[in-house]
Amino acid sequence: MNLFSLEKSSSKVSSLSCFEIFLSRDFIYRRLRSFGFIHKIKNRPVSNSKYLFLSDANIIKIFGFYATSFLNWFSCVLNISDIKYTIELLRQSCFLTLCRKHNKRKAWALDVFTSDLLIVENLCFSYLVFPRKSFILNFKRNFSFYHSQLFFNENFFL
Repeated sequence: MNLFSLEKSSSKVSSLSCFEIFLSRDFIYRRLRSFGFIHKIKNRPVSNSKYLFLSDANIIKIFGFYATSFLNWFSCVLNISDIKYTIELLRQSCFLTLCRKHNKRKAWALDVFTSDLLIVENLCFSYLVFPRKSFILNFKRNFSFYHSQLFFNENFFL
């Protein structure tokens, strides 16, 4: 008997019972506005002035931490495309914050840090903190949480 079909057998009736979790876009935008990642009226990314005094690597680490926490915390929602869009908003806000810190254009930040926000230590060593675009595009819904992934700022998600 298949659990995912609603077939009747001779002695048993199987049914599929599931629940769906949706995440409201208004909730996401409210949280991002309160932390200064998107514009107060328009839903577009802006630079965050709270992080201008930090080093470039720390700015990317903080934004990457929020993006990874978003993926881990909301990986079970049905509208996963909204989460992917939210992570792209965080990526653009990170670029704008780096541009504002160095008083440069966005093309400069894309050239220096690449579209995946790589942190370059020297000529031979670079590492990635922010989730790659290809990873986010191929990300699927899952319902498993790992204890080591759940260390985050709860205030951001509540």
